[in-house]
Amino acid sequence: MDVVSLDSMGSMGSAQQQVEETDRLLDELELMARSNSTNSLFFDQVLSSLRLIVASDSASLLLLVPPGSWIEIAQSGLLSPESNNQFLSESKRLVPHTHPPFLKSTSDSLPWFAVPLGEDGFSSGCVLLTFARPLPASGFPAIQAIANAFAEVLTIRKLSRVEKLFGKEWSRIQQLTSQVSETRSLKDAGDLLANQLVGIFAASRVSLALASPFSVSRTKVLSVSSALNIDPVSSLIKSLMSIAWSTFSQEQPIVRQQPMGTPELAVEDRVEADGTFKNLLALKFQTARAPKSSPTYVMILEWANREEMLDALPAVTSFMPAICLSWEQHRRLLQVPRILRSWIASSPVQWVPAFLSAMLRPVVIVVAVLLAYWFLSKPYPMRIEAESILEPIAKRAIYANVDGFLDKLLVEDGQSVVAGEQVAVLRSPILDLQIEEANGQVRAIAEKRNGLRVAINQLSPSSPDAEVVQTRLSAEILLLETQEKHVRDKWNFLLAEQKKLAIESPIDGVVVTRNLRSELESRPLRRGDALFNIVDLDGDWQLSIRVADRDIGYLTKHYGSAPTEVSFLFDSIPGEQFRGVVHQISTTLENPQGAGSYVLVHASLDKEVANRVYMGANARVFFSCGKQPLWFVWCRPLIEEFQKRVWLFTANDDELN
Repeated sequence: MDVVSLDSMGSMGSAQQQVEETDRLLDELELMARSNSTNSLFFDQVLSSLRLIVASDSASLLLLVPPGSWIEIAQSGLLSPESNNQFLSESKRLVPHTHPPFLKSTSDSLPWFAVPLGEDGFSSGCVLLTFARPLPASGFPAIQAIANAFAEVLTIRKLSRVEKLFGKEWSRIQQLTSQVSETRSLKDAGDLLANQLVGIFAASRVSLALASPFSVSRTKVLSVSSALNIDPVSSLIKSLMSIAWSTFSQEQPIVRQQPMGTPELAVEDRVEADGTFKNLLALKFQTARAPKSSPTYVMILEWANREEMLDALPAVTSFMPAICLSWEQHRRLLQVPRILRSWIASSPVQWVPAFLSAMLRPVVIVVAVLLAYWFLSKPYPMRIEAESILEPIAKRAIYANVDGFLDKLLVEDGQSVVAGEQVAVLRSPILDLQIEEANGQVRAIAEKRNGLRVAINQLSPSSPDAEVVQTRLSAEILLLETQEKHVRDKWNFLLAEQKKLAIESPIDGVVVTRNLRSELESRPLRRGDALFNIVDLDGDWQLSIRVADRDIGYLTKHYGSAPTEVSFLFDSIPGEQFRGVVHQISTTLENPQGAGSYVLVHASLDKEVANRVYMGANARVFFSCGKQPLWFVWCRPLIEEFQKRVWLFTANDDELN
């Protein structure tokens, strides 16, 4: 909506008209959120519209980046430093993963309030509004309701982008964290991160620096993407050192970007005089739980234009915690003395004391064997690990019930529907032709039957063969009536099939299939083809776990009919473990792809835990299956393979209990 229409809306005298105009504006912004419009244009439209409707001095979109700091990525109006500092102070008292409806200023001299994005609370970001006048207590609920509505529009935009992001880049992050753990030094790990994150975050340059608590001159730039050698006296390296030290000293990320609404810069204008790009984000490269005594590393991300930076920020906020955790774990491992790491990696035979005499060797060997036997015979918890996917319990797939084409698609991806609501209408040319053919047969038989009845009425009673002709015509009429009955039954059946072309939603839920129209409107449909899925995102959630055929025997022995707890962790939240309850173990073995047989096990989990990730998230589930000797736990694959090859030595029931 343009500024002229907003001004006209503000001048309306009727409150009802203002509500209708606001609703219409929100509908337009929601369509824009699902479109391919640029982030700069979308954020500018949303924030400027919100600021004009609630008459605030500024409206800002803030994101939470590790290790728990706020950055402003878009704004309309001027946010005063005092209001920003007060918001930062209030937000530090937020408990992680809580869902307060809003934060409000505690001072009437600096009135402001912030609303979170989505159901994840402030961890997903917020909209911050500031005012030049004290907020009236009577009018605040209305202002808050409007701000929440605009926050939902921003959440729709984020969800549409994050779904594509995780499907495309998460595997690269997993591979990168694995490669970091294999490097031999922090310098190699820093070079690997800088060069890989350039592609993942679509950045122009990524740098990693070690900030000094004493001065900027002692700050050290460890790695710069695409740079083999780092010259500490160059102007670019000095600028990166200054940015890293400022990030460390002021305890806040540094955000630098082009003003909203400015045109795309030419290549020669994208770089500042000191060699850094105009769009920049510098943040502490550590987790929120990192000890204060640990060294402070700073990650500096630079982009050539503002739009690339806005597209990459969801990836930064989502992927950076996992990357920081991998970096800190590898840094702590490298603190172990090299000789100990070499000793762990090498063969123990090399460290047997040279002065061990031949007399003591048998004793040492016997003691070592006894200790090994004692150690390997100790009962050890046996855990079975399996992959799983997060999904709602209430979900339905909509299928084509006839051969034909899609005539009308009445829903869009992400749209909410209720049970019984019409979602699509199919068109079947073959069915239409069959109905017309049956209808024509009914009419033809009726006309022929009526002609025979007229012929009977026209028979002359005085004719000698009148009775014979009447009998023959009556028999033909009875035959036609029988045929008409069969044709009408076929016609009624075809009409009933035609009614099935209007497909209704079987449950209340949300349509979640991507590229809905492009997948359905461009091809013919066969009976049984899957059209789209409807899931109930507000209902209960479960983990669909694939337990390998070789593990299901141990699992069924320890997980009976009573609900039993299991532990699991999501790939997107690697540092936190959750609990679930097994409520169903399938009795059917499946192997749809031919890659290995498995049994489906379903486990319920808390809805608040499910809301922290996304539908379809991967999780690793751990089943506790009692205790076994340590040697059995370690060598189970070899033992089971030996049991299959040599049936005489199969384990008895006592060994498996």
